[in-house]
Amino acid sequence: MKKLRFLSLSLILPLLVLTSNAQGKPSQQTLKMLETYLNNARTFTADFEQIDSNGKLSHGKFYLSRPGKLRLQYTDPTPLTITADGQFLIHHDPSTKEITTMAISETPAEVILRQNISFDEGITVIQFQEEGNSYKVTLARSNAAETGTLTLKFSKKPLHLVQWIVIDSQGLDTTVNLMNLKSNTKIDQNLFVFQEVSP
Repeated sequence: MKKLRFLSLSLILPLLVLTSNAQGKPSQQTLKMLETYLNNARTFTADFEQIDSNGKLSHGKFYLSRPGKLRLQYTDPTPLTITADGQFLIHHDPSTKEITTMAISETPAEVILRQNISFDEGITVIQFQEEGNSYKVTLARSNAAETGTLTLKFSKKPLHLVQWIVIDSQGLDTTVNLMNLKSNTKIDQNLFVFQEVSP
């Protein structure tokens, strides 16, 4: 089964238990601000650039509509798609005709696809950094830290999600940079209906 490392997010957070680190603890005010930002954004669209652990560069388009729906449309070098339709997360590689399906509840993507995102329990803050015009929060699931970590980077002014970095259980990292991010725009819901397309 394929590992969807770029989503070990995907993509993003549930609930937080604070731990000390070299940068100190993030304030409750800062965490509440980030939580409010995510909850106020019912949809996201963005262009993305992905760099995997081998330095391979990929590009595509990112769509999210809460609750439950997400699409990563890779445009180059390989036209992959990852679609969350409200119940399942489907990885499709048209070049090999390989399809991998998982319940959303079994993937890290479930966290950001919830109706409401809360920072109360279930996630440990491994590291928090505030530097220049950005916040960086590194997270691990409290009951499954061995599955890896997720770092979310936000710009301060304006407050935007600009990057996520996944380090998986094997220590391999995937970085996704978001560009032209827009929130609360209307998205065609047909984008979240999986359709197998031949290359």
